[in-house]
Amino acid sequence: MLVKVEKLLDGLRSISDEKFTCDNVYQFLSENPVDVDSISKYFFWSENFYTRNLIYKGERFEVMAICWEKGQVSRIHNHWDQKCWMMVTTGKLR
Repeated sequence: MLVKVEKLLDGLRSISDEKFTCDNVYQFLSENPVDVDSISKYFFWSENFYTRNLIYKGERFEVMAICWEKGQVSRIHNHWDQKCWMMVTTGKLR
Protein backbone atom coordinates (compact mmCIF):
# COMPACT_ATOMS: atom_id res chain seq x y z
CA MET A 1 0.00 0.00 0.00
CA LEU A 2 1.33 3.44 -0.93
CA VAL A 3 1.46 6.11 1.78
CA LYS A 4 1.14 9.86 1.47
CA VAL A 5 4.32 11.79 2.20
CA GLU A 6 2.78 13.26 5.36
CA LYS A 7 2.24 9.76 6.77
CA LEU A 8 5.78 8.78 5.77
CA LEU A 9 7.18 11.81 7.62
CA ASP A 10 5.02 11.12 10.68
CA GLY A 11 6.30 7.54 10.73
CA LEU A 12 9.94 8.60 10.44
CA ARG A 13 9.52 11.18 13.20
CA SER A 14 7.93 8.54 15.45
CA ILE A 15 11.01 6.28 15.34
CA SER A 16 12.79 6.75 18.66
CA ASP A 17 16.38 7.98 18.73
CA GLU A 18 17.56 4.57 19.94
CA LYS A 19 15.86 2.84 17.01
CA PHE A 20 16.77 5.44 14.38
CA THR A 21 19.41 3.16 12.85
CA CYS A 22 20.26 2.41 9.23
CA ASP A 23 18.54 -0.99 9.35
CA ASN A 24 15.38 0.22 11.08
CA VAL A 25 14.91 3.23 8.82
CA TYR A 26 15.59 1.15 5.72
CA GLN A 27 13.01 -1.39 6.86
CA PHE A 28 10.46 1.35 7.53
CA LEU A 29 11.02 2.87 4.08
CA SER A 30 10.77 -0.49 2.34
CA GLU A 31 7.49 -1.21 4.15
CA ASN A 32 6.03 2.24 3.39
CA PRO A 33 6.48 3.12 -0.28
CA VAL A 34 5.48 6.72 -0.89
CA ASP A 35 2.60 7.70 -3.16
CA VAL A 36 4.22 9.61 -6.04
CA ASP A 37 1.23 11.94 -6.35
CA SER A 38 1.84 13.17 -2.79
CA ILE A 39 5.39 14.34 -3.64
CA SER A 40 4.97 15.39 -7.28
CA LYS A 41 4.67 19.06 -6.28
CA TYR A 42 8.36 18.81 -5.25
CA PHE A 43 9.53 17.56 -8.66
CA PHE A 44 11.62 20.17 -10.46
CA TRP A 45 14.17 19.44 -13.19
CA SER A 46 17.02 21.30 -14.84
CA GLU A 47 18.47 20.61 -18.27
CA ASN A 48 21.97 21.20 -16.88
CA PHE A 49 22.14 19.20 -13.65
CA TYR A 50 20.13 17.10 -11.25
CA THR A 51 18.07 18.98 -8.69
CA ARG A 52 17.65 18.52 -4.95
CA ASN A 53 14.18 19.59 -3.85
CA LEU A 54 13.57 19.82 -0.11
CA ILE A 55 10.39 18.18 1.17
CA TYR A 56 11.15 18.19 4.91
CA LYS A 57 14.01 19.17 7.21
CA GLY A 58 14.14 18.34 10.91
CA GLU A 59 16.81 17.81 13.53
CA ARG A 60 17.36 14.12 12.72
CA PHE A 61 16.68 13.86 9.01
CA GLU A 62 15.79 15.58 5.75
CA VAL A 63 13.65 14.29 2.91
CA MET A 64 14.34 15.45 -0.64
CA ALA A 65 13.06 14.71 -4.10
CA ILE A 66 16.16 14.39 -6.25
CA CYS A 67 15.35 14.70 -9.94
CA TRP A 68 17.58 13.64 -12.80
CA GLU A 69 16.78 14.03 -16.48
CA LYS A 70 17.54 10.95 -18.55
CA GLY A 71 21.30 10.73 -19.05
CA GLN A 72 22.24 13.06 -16.20
CA VAL A 73 24.73 11.77 -13.66
CA SER A 74 25.96 12.41 -10.18
CA ARG A 75 29.57 11.71 -9.40
CA ILE A 76 30.27 9.03 -6.85
CA HIS A 77 30.43 10.73 -3.47
CA ASN A 78 29.76 10.08 0.16
CA HIS A 79 27.83 11.84 2.85
CA TRP A 80 30.59 12.02 5.39
CA ASP A 81 29.40 11.14 8.87
CA GLN A 82 25.76 11.03 7.74
CA LYS A 83 23.29 8.24 7.16
CA CYS A 84 21.65 8.19 3.76
CA TRP A 85 18.75 6.22 2.29
CA MET A 86 17.28 6.48 -1.18
CA MET A 87 13.94 5.39 -2.59
CA VAL A 88 13.22 5.39 -6.31
CA THR A 89 9.57 6.42 -6.64
CA THR A 90 9.45 6.76 -10.40
CA GLY A 91 11.85 5.91 -13.17
CA LYS A 92 15.06 3.94 -12.81
CA LEU A 93 18.31 4.57 -11.00
CA ARG A 94 21.47 3.05 -12.39
